[in-house]
Amino acid sequence: MQCCPAFFRGRRFNLAAACLSVALLLSTASSAMAVPPGEISWTSLVAAAYRALGAKDPDPGTRNPDYLAGRLLDKDFLDKLLRLPEDYQAALAKYRQRGSSTFYYMTARTKYIDQVLIQEAMAGAEQVVILGAGLDSRAYRFQLQFPQVRFFEVDLPATQANKKQRVKAALGGLPVGVAYVAVDFDKDDLGQMLAKAGYRNDRRTLFIWEAVSYYLQEAGVRATLDFVAKQAKPGSSLVFDYLTQEALDRIKSGQSGQRGSAARARHGEPFTFGIKRGHVRDFLAKSGLVLVEELQARDMVGRFLISSTGQVLGLPSKSIHLVLVEIPSH
Repeated sequence: MQCCPAFFRGRRFNLAAACLSVALLLSTASSAMAVPPGEISWTSLVAAAYRALGAKDPDPGTRNPDYLAGRLLDKDFLDKLLRLPEDYQAALAKYRQRGSSTFYYMTARTKYIDQVLIQEAMAGAEQVVILGAGLDSRAYRFQLQFPQVRFFEVDLPATQANKKQRVKAALGGLPVGVAYVAVDFDKDDLGQMLAKAGYRNDRRTLFIWEAVSYYLQEAGVRATLDFVAKQAKPGSSLVFDYLTQEALDRIKSGQSGQRGSAARARHGEPFTFGIKRGHVRDFLAKSGLVLVEELQARDMVGRFLISSTGQVLGLPSKSIHLVLVEIPSH
């Protein structure tokens, strides 16, 4: 995934909300295998590979904007991670034969979150906090366009160390304007660690929580939403994606058509959380958050997957929705 699913899973952590500190055990060791120490999760690598493939698209109308994704991956990543050839057209043809939707969703998701970041930065956001950063490259792709924005990449210490090595190799060093917030949730307080890194809760902020929620238990999802609601200045925003409960039920019953379900389970990263269709507004309201926009598959196609000649690149899954949320005045 873009954001490492192990970011919250299998850890006891503290979430600081004003003077409140909450400790939660989000899942048991039996729910999933741990990501090997010092490595980035399998889904994080696969998502970056899909973004890198999409960045090869010659059509600017459907091209994935993450031009750095391939530079953060090992050589031959398309073959190793996706079993696809290096040539874009050949890879797309082979991918279409599989009848999958992940690639198209990854392209739409990247373009949407980039769009939200640009809108928020132009509207006055001074901070971007990426929860479970994985191989996210936005801090490096947007630093010149928005030098006034400070980026905070939050992840597990070993995962972040791996990421920093990849960034140094790709860019020749770690850029300024990026704070790496390594958090050990067994002993660290997320709020305190962010503050120590320079995070200010009196500044307008965009929180990016990409490809994480569906790997958590509901308690972990709720704790994260509560944290954002209480630690962000009113007017700040959160963008994230979620799996529908209906799709999760199909996966658990073995009736799902999701081709990646078995692979995620093999790598210890199964889907575990969903929200019922039509219920996300109420789910967010319980944490004091306001739904601004929700994108389903048909919305993603119309906004992000139409080529310059009017052709549809592909159809993303109907099971995952994109959501933009606002932190209202308390």
